[in-house]
Amino acid sequence: LDICICNESQVFMNEVKYLVKHLSAISQKPIRVDSKCKDREYKIFLISNVDDAKYRINVDQESIIFEAATNGNMRAALNHFFVHVLGYVPYEFKKNAYKLEQITLPESYTYQSQEPAFEYREPYFIENYHEDFRQVHQTHLLDNSWGLWGHNIPKKIRLNGKMLAQVKGKPSDEQLCFSSPELTQAMVHFIKKSVSENPQANKFMILPQDNLEVCTCTNCQKLGNSDTNASPAVFTLINKLASDFPELNFYGAAYHTTKTAPEFSLKPNVGVMFTTMDYPKGVVMRESKAASKISKDISSWKQKTADLFLWDYVIHFDQYLSTYPTVLATQQNLQWFRELGVTGVFLHGTEEMFAAFSDLKAFLYAELLNNSHLDVKVLIQTYFNNFYPKSRQILADYYWSVESKAMSNKYPLDIYGGWNQHLRKYLNIENLSNTLDSLEKLYPYCQQHEQENLQSIILALRFQRLELMRLLGIKAHGLLQFNEQEQSWRLNDFYNNLLSPWFVSAKQFKITHLNESRLGVEEYFSLWEKRIMDHNWKSVLMGQKPEVLSKLDEDYADVSMLTDGALGFSDYFNNWLIATQQPLHVRFALPASGAQSFKLELSLLNLPKHRIHLPETITVKSGNQAITYNIQAHIKQIDTFIFSFSVDLEIPLKQNLELLFNKQKNHERMSIAVDEIELIPNKN
Repeated sequence: LDICICNESQVFMNEVKYLVKHLSAISQKPIRVDSKCKDREYKIFLISNVDDAKYRINVDQESIIFEAATNGNMRAALNHFFVHVLGYVPYEFKKNAYKLEQITLPESYTYQSQEPAFEYREPYFIENYHEDFRQVHQTHLLDNSWGLWGHNIPKKIRLNGKMLAQVKGKPSDEQLCFSSPELTQAMVHFIKKSVSENPQANKFMILPQDNLEVCTCTNCQKLGNSDTNASPAVFTLINKLASDFPELNFYGAAYHTTKTAPEFSLKPNVGVMFTTMDYPKGVVMRESKAASKISKDISSWKQKTADLFLWDYVIHFDQYLSTYPTVLATQQNLQWFRELGVTGVFLHGTEEMFAAFSDLKAFLYAELLNNSHLDVKVLIQTYFNNFYPKSRQILADYYWSVESKAMSNKYPLDIYGGWNQHLRKYLNIENLSNTLDSLEKLYPYCQQHEQENLQSIILALRFQRLELMRLLGIKAHGLLQFNEQEQSWRLNDFYNNLLSPWFVSAKQFKITHLNESRLGVEEYFSLWEKRIMDHNWKSVLMGQKPEVLSKLDEDYADVSMLTDGALGFSDYFNNWLIATQQPLHVRFALPASGAQSFKLELSLLNLPKHRIHLPETITVKSGNQAITYNIQAHIKQIDTFIFSFSVDLEIPLKQNLELLFNKQKNHERMSIAVDEIELIPNKN
């Protein structure tokens, strides 16, 4: 049947145009708008009539009836119908290739709008910055809703010495004094100005700076502050502002020095933001060991306020291009947090750079924030059907496989950390490689808009494969392969099939950095050039596991990484052996070799921000001979944080080689980071 849209009341003219536009985009059938429809036409009615809901939808074999009281609610009804009945995503900002040979409707479908799972819903991705994305999913935007967000008080007011904290009797410019009358006055002035400029932004987050310092001046101590607890002074100020501006909403955070709820009551327009920073990631939290603590934490704040917001994290901040499949776990967590009384959710992705599959994740999270019981597998297929018509099944199968594997695996997946976590949690290298190969072969046959969408996914999967090669070294799927004829290791040529195309596409795609630490694309490529492409792979220690003579850190007990051909970059959590507890002391059994003259080479990392420092000396012992080398006399800087140590050695045959890394005296409680230890025969 042809389609006729009946709008007898003429109330929803814009919504009729919206419906015609999108139905025309996916349907091959003519669509007619008239006050009266013919008998041989399928009828769609838009009716201004609803009482106990925002909107209602009723579908039968002859008609669809949309009922709503306002234009906004009618638009929401149409969007629900598009996404959940037709499987069509009506974005304006993103080209959609979804087509239907015929529109197939259920014989009977009735839906009445429900209250969203949460009052405040924000998936913090680039896509959410598009107004029509927010309209389709009924999500919120930080920039529109918040007059003050995060740790940004110093960016909004001009600080002076009277507003700064006294920490252990000394002034600190790293923290604020929340009992300061000058700070209070400045905040009042800022809020008045902010509201006058943007009345819609009626939420204000009042947080200390992002550190563990607490003001313990006389006034703050009188309010109840201790060396570790800033809640008394912070929430006293928040209560004051809430009283001055009863029409606005104010929020503190259960985070760092304000984790503990104050003993006094909070004003009705005061809420609290929970951050999951200290909670396990990538797992179902109610099934974790932390469940009891999480529930208790929320309960203690629930006694103070009914307005509980959640700040959760849904990308990997050290590796934006990792797949980080945590949607299924987040779905379960959203259900639990709603049961615990959480009323609003901010899911922290990234708005400045794309992350792997971020467009899909923005869609999924936006839907789950409205209804956390939806079928994620169906939503994944819906999204790929719309924007990846040729590659949709490859992508849907792959993404569902990694989500399913991650969900069934109880290991956590942090928002910071190395690739070993990803391998243990969800990554299957053969699955990754096969998917990448299939997409690259299909790419030339896709239309331009799909190619544009695929670029970011192929870019991310290539990067993952490169990083896994770098991580695995001489292991299967790694960077190196053994040449039986020459009895030596050499680079696997496959890396070049990935690296050069990846670099070119990253530049074309205008990627500036790869993680929160802002590792640049050119810097990353340069590290490959300096560390890998020109490297000498002739070490006689390759593949040998050294004997450890010192106590290792619990998380860095695999000493085989010192001789596995896997070279570290500036990310300390990949390929670097971190030693904190004791000076690292290792022994190698030298293979029978005609060579007696060697070059000893190894890499060291200097990252003071992460409490990692160069050693002061390295003691090299072979047989009865021991020589202590001063680091500064034998190192060369490779990159901003990476240094190469090199010395020539004369080693008697059949002797062991011992290395002792001696820390700097003023950094004895800090860590050292050591990478590949190599012993390369000198040419005669």
